[in-house]
Amino acid sequence: EHRFGLREVVIVETTAFEDQQIVQREVGIGAAEYLRRIVQPDQRIVISWGGTLLSMVNALSTNGNPQIFSRLKVIQGLGGLGDPNKEVHAADLTKRLAQIFGGQAILLPTPGVAGSQESRDAFFADPHVQDVLEQGRSADLAIMGIGAPRSDSILIREGKIVQWPELQALSTSGAVGDINLRYFNLKGNPIVSDLDARTIGLTLKEIGGIDQVVGIAGGEAKVQAIKSALIGKLINVLVTDHRTSQEIISSFS
Repeated sequence: EHRFGLREVVIVETTAFEDQQIVQREVGIGAAEYLRRIVQPDQRIVISWGGTLLSMVNALSTNGNPQIFSRLKVIQGLGGLGDPNKEVHAADLTKRLAQIFGGQAILLPTPGVAGSQESRDAFFADPHVQDVLEQGRSADLAIMGIGAPRSDSILIREGKIVQWPELQALSTSGAVGDINLRYFNLKGNPIVSDLDARTIGLTLKEIGGIDQVVGIAGGEAKVQAIKSALIGKLINVLVTDHRTSQEIISSFS
């Protein structure tokens, strides 16, 4: 916590550090317990997308109803990627999380990545899109997955918008991870790219302006991405597994 200026680290035991699917489920359960503990009645929560966040929402759904907070808002921080009917879609996660807490879902009715920068600019000109993004920027809690540019990532498996050669090019440019589909390098600095120019969602800088930014990720495939997010101070709370935390600590000793 002190090394990276974190407010809190939540560490869960993992039974299969090398198996990303199992780690996602275990870390997601830990994230659900953390969110139950800290959520406030009139909070404004912005959420990204991904497999670990789906596991978190599933764990919240199955472990009994938490307290109902009718003034709570859950804001979609990234446009949709892939099939809107899939559970992992950002809109579905936003709606489900709001429903769990009895709050209001604020949806971003755009794709996560536009076909061109001109298309992205057209979406950005829409007053409703502007309003949702502004609500995201003014949130007091951000719930963010941390991704890694891998061929077996959920982005490639579930989405048809971003193709593997595009992620390969990002890796060549130094990308080691992403938060909200905003890629960063080893030092946690943003990677300028065509993909970034077409992405519709909060930027790393905008997320950094939110008071509490919770990064939720674990497993062998995510160690470098998490480490770089910590170096860049992109998050101030981390939920991860015990093996990942050990790997990160040992890499600095």
